[in-house]
Amino acid sequence: MVVLARVLAAAVAALAAGVVVTPLGAAQGGGGTRGVGELILSGQRIPVRWTDGDTFRIGGGRFAGRAARLVGVNALETFGPVHRFGGMDARALLAIAKATAPLAAARAWRCATEGAPDAYGRLLVECPDAAEALVRAGHAMVFAVGRPPDPALVEAQRAAQAARAGMWAGGVPPLTPTSLHSAGEPGLGPRGAYDRIADTRTGIAAAVRHARTYATCEERCLGEGAQRACMVYVPFERRYRQRPACLRSRAPGGARPASVPPRRGAPRSSPPCGRRTRGRARPPRPRRSSRARCTPTRVARPTPRAPRR
Repeated sequence: MVVLARVLAAAVAALAAGVVVTPLGAAQGGGGTRGVGELILSGQRIPVRWTDGDTFRIGGGRFAGRAARLVGVNALETFGPVHRFGGMDARALLAIAKATAPLAAARAWRCATEGAPDAYGRLLVECPDAAEALVRAGHAMVFAVGRPPDPALVEAQRAAQAARAGMWAGGVPPLTPTSLHSAGEPGLGPRGAYDRIADTRTGIAAAVRHARTYATCEERCLGEGAQRACMVYVPFERRYRQRPACLRSRAPGGARPASVPPRRGAPRSSPPCGRRTRGRARPPRPRRSSRARCTPTRVARPTPRAPRR
């Protein structure tokens, strides 16, 4: 928790140093607390709702109702504890992922779009200052697909990695999976299944083709030791409905912590104020008097006395 608090504090400081237009918190009543904010898109101020650090939904203007994708960066997934790399476990990275949307929504960034969609139909939007601030805070990584990475973003990422900011607090693996696709998934096209692998040194995100069929909650890992980076596969249709155990479990990887059996010979406390019925304690009956309260007691065995000589 201490490490996570330091990470979030560093993220706020990095975003505060970014080039921005209008702070939303003081001027408009605490914007950004739930990912709700504004953008200056092609000169027009519009409301938006950030779902994570790279995706938002436009609430007004020409593109009202459209989902949009921030160009040049990639944020951690927020639908569950699916990332694990360096010394950061899945829960710590999920906490960083969920804190990214409010950070992105805390400012009104200047953005532009040519109206082109990405492979998922989302509107591609460029917000250079937002992208650089999120990368510098360690809440997003450089993500260049089909184009060279922005040198300013690569420089900001190297600074974040050196400072162990955000997602890099536990180390910097050279390669990390950012999306997994199993063979047989609908909508993959004629080229078939692939995994998107990001190079954390250059920012290039390559599609690695394969023919494997992933099981739900199967973990795909790259590297070893401190350079190991993993991601859990969950089909899109099960990320928000009928969620599998790996998204609902408190322990990373879907396994719940095992209970520790009591040691032999350990003293057992008496049942809470009731009579035993076949090994179970009967709950106490309510009493009218407030003075008579039922409190648990510990049954102590009498100590044997030494025999008299």
